[in-house]
Amino acid sequence: MARSCGIRIGSRRVELLVLDGSAKRPKLVGYHVDTLESEEEGGSPLENAHESLRQMGKGLADKVSADTTGLVLDSGAAVYRHLSLPFADKAKIEEVLKFEVESKIPQWDIDDTLCDFHVISATPVESHLLVSAVPKGVLEERLEVCRRAGLEPLDAELDASALFTAAEYAGVLSPDFAQLLIYIGDGSATLVVVSNGALVTTRAFHFDLEPLEPKVAMAAADGEEPGDSAFERRDDEDLLGQREARRRVHLTRLRREIARTLSSVSTENGFDAIWLCGVRVDELLSEPIGDVEVKALDPLAEVSGAEDLEDRLAAVVAFGAALRHLGFDSAVTPNLRREELAFAGTFERLELPLGVLGLLLIFFLAAQFLIQREGLQLETNKLEHWAMETKRFTVGEDPRAGKISTAALKSPPQPILDYALRMAEGDQGDPDRSRFDELVRLGTLIGDEVSELQRTLGAAEDASYPQSALWAATLTLRVLEDLREAGRIPRFAIRSLDSQYQTGNSRSPDKCKVELDLTLFGETQLQSSQGWDALIGEIRAQPWLVDPEEIREPSRNTAEDGTSVILDGLTIYVDPSGSEDYFAGYEVPATEGN
Repeated sequence: MARSCGIRIGSRRVELLVLDGSAKRPKLVGYHVDTLESEEEGGSPLENAHESLRQMGKGLADKVSADTTGLVLDSGAAVYRHLSLPFADKAKIEEVLKFEVESKIPQWDIDDTLCDFHVISATPVESHLLVSAVPKGVLEERLEVCRRAGLEPLDAELDASALFTAAEYAGVLSPDFAQLLIYIGDGSATLVVVSNGALVTTRAFHFDLEPLEPKVAMAAADGEEPGDSAFERRDDEDLLGQREARRRVHLTRLRREIARTLSSVSTENGFDAIWLCGVRVDELLSEPIGDVEVKALDPLAEVSGAEDLEDRLAAVVAFGAALRHLGFDSAVTPNLRREELAFAGTFERLELPLGVLGLLLIFFLAAQFLIQREGLQLETNKLEHWAMETKRFTVGEDPRAGKISTAALKSPPQPILDYALRMAEGDQGDPDRSRFDELVRLGTLIGDEVSELQRTLGAAEDASYPQSALWAATLTLRVLEDLREAGRIPRFAIRSLDSQYQTGNSRSPDKCKVELDLTLFGETQLQSSQGWDALIGEIRAQPWLVDPEEIREPSRNTAEDGTSVILDGLTIYVDPSGSEDYFAGYEVPATEGN
């Protein structure tokens, strides 16, 4: 069963009322009241309110949640204003409410004020509101009392809305007439006008109906030390007369305020009753006010568990707050903490969709986990079979026992054999690698062994070969032949040709040394010299020449005929791999007679 709690913290009293059951058939679990007094003169009565509330709420902290706990504030600490706006959308009203009502409450800083509203009437293009405003400090002070008592409420309201909820439950709001609801609190009275079952306006009237009884100092008896016993309550005739005189004054003011409210408020129908609750005032129940009968508002009369409650009228407001949090559908839905809990309200609207989304996500991830786990187990089994077959194919069933009939390697290298046997040991063989990594490692060992064999046999792709001295000499002779065919050099005769391969080192690559002795037979000495220049220039332009600076020019002498040039000791260094057709081969050009 649901359980709710209504807390009212006034200027002189703190009340706590707990309901159980349902909104239609509530059951009173408990009602507690305590009077607040300040320990120091001039101090706030709320200083020790949390202690009183804690004592009253013992055992409720784990039975009542913040969601079902409501706090009620006296309307005497608030103001009520009527406001009209050219729209009826509640979201827009909340956005502009403080700005619009600021000019109507100049006594307070709007940033330090909490505002709530009730829509009295509305059309698509206009709305009439009853706005309630209370200083933030007033609410925060009472919330702190509840927090220290371990009973922090989720929201708060003024006693006017709680009074209206209680009257709705009592069934006294006739749709054919108007009613005036009055709650008499510690130092103020709240007047709520209802017409056709709807709240019309609210007023707060400050007065002091029950002043505290004074303490009169009396002389201590002989032989006694003055102490607390020296202060006793005394209702002598003078003090009693003063109290009665003050009471008559305040009752007169209250009657006058009630009569003014009845005459000033415009309603569609006349008033059929004045419903009174709070501090019991029999004088007001004795006679009508403005021809309207005054009745006691007692919604707890039919509530189970409230039969023995002495002062049910005083518990009406706390009952209204607890009833609303029990799920009672009231026409007034106040929330003074709407600004503070705006984000929480937004999250609450998203709470269910996010919860459903979270559950779907968890279900999806769980399904994915199961699918992936099954797939992983299948792949693991495949890898296990593959690893064993690889080992059987590579080194045999049991090479130590000589079972190698299925082995591709009858005498495998020792690293391959050792690692294949480690793979056969399972997880203990190579604990740092998975089955897949073990297969990769075995493949790497086999690949390294193949590479080593290729290098040994000279079949490795990265192995270097000695340079061909013959090809170096051929490249040099090709230059001479091409120049002769182009007519750039005269006839020539090779008297000596030597080509040798030279092994390179860290500073010089492999190369071939070509030495050449030749004679150029020009028709003139100038033609022979020009032929030499063409030859040496063409050699320098060849891509297979290692370094043009290393060319050692020959000695040049003029032959006896005076036109030919004799060249002795032309030395060049050739890298045959620099020739484009070094690996493709060279086709010797055909000559006449062949």
